[in-house]
Amino acid sequence: MTLDEPMPKTRLPFMLHERNRHGNFSWVFRRDKKAKRIKINGDYGSEQFMAEYAGALAGGATVRKNLIVQKGSLRWLVLEWKKSSDWLTTKPSTRRQRENILLHILEKNGHFPFSQVDDQAIIEGRESRATTPAAANNYLKAMRALFSWAHDVKLLKVNPAKDVKFIANRTDGHEPWTIEDVEAYRTQWPIGGRQRLAFEIYYWTGLRRGDATRMGRQHIGRDGIARIRMEKTEQLVAFEMPSQLLDVISNSPVGDLTFIATVHGKPYKKESLGNEFREWCRKAGIRKSAHGIRKFAAADAAMNGASESELNAMFGWQTNNQSLVYTRSASKAKQATEAIAKRGGNVNSAAPLLPPANLKKGV
Repeated sequence: MTLDEPMPKTRLPFMLHERNRHGNFSWVFRRDKKAKRIKINGDYGSEQFMAEYAGALAGGATVRKNLIVQKGSLRWLVLEWKKSSDWLTTKPSTRRQRENILLHILEKNGHFPFSQVDDQAIIEGRESRATTPAAANNYLKAMRALFSWAHDVKLLKVNPAKDVKFIANRTDGHEPWTIEDVEAYRTQWPIGGRQRLAFEIYYWTGLRRGDATRMGRQHIGRDGIARIRMEKTEQLVAFEMPSQLLDVISNSPVGDLTFIATVHGKPYKKESLGNEFREWCRKAGIRKSAHGIRKFAAADAAMNGASESELNAMFGWQTNNQSLVYTRSASKAKQATEAIAKRGGNVNSAAPLLPPANLKKGV
């Protein structure tokens, strides 16, 4: 057996979330603009939903009858896992990611006895994704979690994924924005639209995409301090809202529950906002993501003298591992500037130091 199905994007391919004339939303499968629309029933990620999606993906009619699940099969193990506290207490974003990975594995190997899955099968699944190390490692994380739970509840004596190593992912991750990028985006998108509002929230708060998507009036106290618990680390961050950001919010269309809202005034899903923001960036000539703004914000704060503890408080880091990356880069840049001056070079002391171009992944 080889668990070698590729991992798709966060939202299942070809799936649309549409509103009908009565204002109700439903999930629809549509392979392309000329293809027939197929409604997918059941809650997103449920057994019925996944069965109907698999049928539509295979090109046939949706599968509306209950699947026959053999006890002891990999599909049975996954369904049992989803009933457990281990699954239910996992963050929704992690569950969605794992749902997508598991769906493609079960399409091919759902009938296979889980007791016969060995480390070689896990390795082959990892290697089939080797060209995309992040996808390979996400796959391995899902397998480790599944079989770790199975071992804990005495369904397996050994976790076959436990000792399988991650693929070294030698990348700096999301590329940081530059001052030129900031100016180009602001020129393209003036104050008064969702495009500029989203950017300024990213820029001034340094929040990750998921947290910026959730931020609204309810997070700002009477003292003017914004407080929000971060989705990824569950750390509470607090910061004073800068007047520049408050001005943009006051002059922009906002939602009832969140500042950044769709054209219908509804909160965004972070994946949808990520896709739209990417398009807004492209129109401004910027081929970078929202997360690169967070890197810019951290580097900018460090360049202006923020300490590790201050960076940790603002960006929700639990250790100094990340903040040290920025403070050390800032220190090196300043020292290099001073070294040039000592050699007799002309240094414009009024010019701001630019954030470093390459920073480590993980923020």
